[in-house]
Amino acid sequence: MDGKKLSERQKKVLALIEEQGSVSTERLCEYLSISESTARRVLMTLEGKKYIRRFRGGAMILRSNRPEPPVLRRSQESHAEKEAIARRALQYIHEGDTILLSAGSTVLELCPLLKDFQHLTVLTDSLLVQNALMYEENIQLILLGGILNASEQCTYGFFTSDNAAHFRINTFFTGAKAISVRHGLMTDDFSHLPQYRSFRECADRTVAMAHHQKLYQDGLATLLRFQEVDALLIDSGLPQSLAGDLREAGCNLELCGPSYASAPPPEQAK
Repeated sequence: MDGKKLSERQKKVLALIEEQGSVSTERLCEYLSISESTARRVLMTLEGKKYIRRFRGGAMILRSNRPEPPVLRRSQESHAEKEAIARRALQYIHEGDTILLSAGSTVLELCPLLKDFQHLTVLTDSLLVQNALMYEENIQLILLGGILNASEQCTYGFFTSDNAAHFRINTFFTGAKAISVRHGLMTDDFSHLPQYRSFRECADRTVAMAHHQKLYQDGLATLLRFQEVDALLIDSGLPQSLAGDLREAGCNLELCGPSYASAPPPEQAK
């Protein structure tokens, strides 16, 4: 695909979608001062050239299956949105609970919020969770062990799953590499598939935590289907049309934090 073949208007629309991940037709009309029919024609052209995918009321960038950056880099990104998700997740934690925090940058945001609990048991396969909670006297921290995954700063394998199976877990908190309306929570890491399914079977409930950009990523295999997840927490940057699609697919979706719909287009952003 050659961007030079696009008109200036098409380039502006594409730049806005690439910057924000998705955009509604209404916002396109507002930002670019164009009619709804013009916006639709531009989106149809971009979809025909395989730059975007349209959905009801707007368009999104095509799903990408590029490898994720290491977890340490991801933990420095989108902090406000991930913190809003973590604060919403607190409703699923109560004094005296035993919870399992899986590896991942969004789940990691829960750690600072757990320090106010007086009695909590935390199981984890994440070295980052270990480092965040190791000095908290009111938290009994249990490391699940296993084979080291240096990129994700976590462990996996039979020992990890078997150790978790000895506990009665109130809530299992997990992330995902990608989210698909059709397939659910996705991953590229086949070595973690049986482990996460085992975690879910050990827990009374499973809560997934994900930044809305996960809707624009892709994965090779289904980690958990929506029917296997009690709640999916996503920041409210998710377009309402995609939120509707997720709910229609059977997802118990909870949008967290302020709306980011008012973010300026790329040419106005600082």
